[in-house]
Amino acid sequence: MTNKTAKQAFYDKTVEHLFQQGFQSVESDGYCLYRGGGPNKSGMCAIGVHIPDSLYDPKMEGLSVARLVHEWPEMVPLIPSTELAHGLQIVHDNTESWCPKGLNEDGKSNLVDVAVNFDLTPHPLLTS
Repeated sequence: MTNKTAKQAFYDKTVEHLFQQGFQSVESDGYCLYRGGGPNKSGMCAIGVHIPDSLYDPKMEGLSVARLVHEWPEMVPLIPSTELAHGLQIVHDNTESWCPKGLNEDGKSNLVDVAVNFDLTPHPLLTS
């Protein structure tokens, strides 16, 4: 798999996850979480969805993507670009990307911008 193909697959999986989940993975105080946020503490953020259960550690919470990959080198093959992951994380973490029904138009537009910035194809969920 080429790096561009890996980035596209990472981006697509993230977008599909955010649409399917329909809410931010946050604590009650609004602090974003890789895992365990939102209703019933069942959420995963844009990066959390890429962390296998076997690797997840609550100590990951609060770390940037770059720090996460540094502290858990097992994550390196799962995140094809820390810059792309960071861009997706910013969209997830921005409260202005969300409404009670899920991603709003700003959130969708920001995900399209991430694709364009990384020379990827915006996911069809964002363009329909």
